Amino acid sequence: MVNIFDFDDYRQYLRTAYEERKATDRKFTHRFIERQAGLKSSGHFAQILQGKVNISTHLIGRFAEVMALRKRESEYFECLVLYSQAKTHEEKKRYFEKMIGFRETRIRSFDPDQYQFFQKWYYTAIHVLLDALRFRGDYKALGRKLSPPISGEQAKEAIDLMLRLGLARKQADGSIARSEEVLSTGYEADSVALRTFQLEMMDIARGALDRFPRQKRNFSTLTLSINEETQLAIQDELRLFRRKALELARKCQQADSVYQYNIQAFPLALPFEDGKA
Repeated sequence: MVNIFDFDDYRQYLRTAYEERKATDRKFTHRFIERQAGLKSSGHFAQILQGKVNISTHLIGRFAEVMALRKRESEYFECLVLYSQAKTHEEKKRYFEKMIGFRETRIRSFDPDQYQFFQKWYYTAIHVLLDALRFRGDYKALGRKLSPPISGEQAKEAIDLMLRLGLARKQADGSIARSEEVLSTGYEADSVALRTFQLEMMDIARGALDRFPRQKRNFSTLTLSINEETQLAIQDELRLFRRKALELARKCQQADSVYQYNIQAFPLALPFEDGKA
């Protein structure tokens, strides 16, 4: 069954949902949809699918009814339409953020005061690595797959912790797989354990400059002269990127590596007024 939350384009959703319904219900034709939605001209639905015309805002609810969408699905469909037809970047960003909020991505957020999982950098690395390989108990081999590598004892420590926290599970064939949840600390999370994790990742990043050739890594820096309003706007863009990165990772079907993305922003000069030092 078509899941509307898997779509970023309402036309693609309508096309896919129509074809699925049509396969089991011959009466579900373009003309039927046009009558039910209150469209007066023949061929209007085909023009919508082809991108030649848009869905008027007052017709969004009618299309949701025709496609038999439930309340939450209807609200998401409305965001899809408004996102696609938005005139400005600000409008697109607003509706995209709403879409991300509706998505049925299972993202588990941790209580900032209970961050045992984030006390070691390799806990999160192994958790994600379990998505890309079938682990059958060779802890030494698992530890060697990380960069920098860790010991078999450390790898076992990580797996044991994930099993206790429900972040990994044993399969019927004896292998261990990670849970289906995507983990997030939340954008504003802050704690001693999380700061330790972030400091460790900064050290790992420094070493990566020597461990990997340029084509295997991406390091870039910006030094900008901006005001507080612009700084907050950039923070919004970073927050949006973070959410989109989670979505892209969720959709990845055949992961073959683990990447760490560090996003850092901090002042290099104290605030000044009227261009005076």
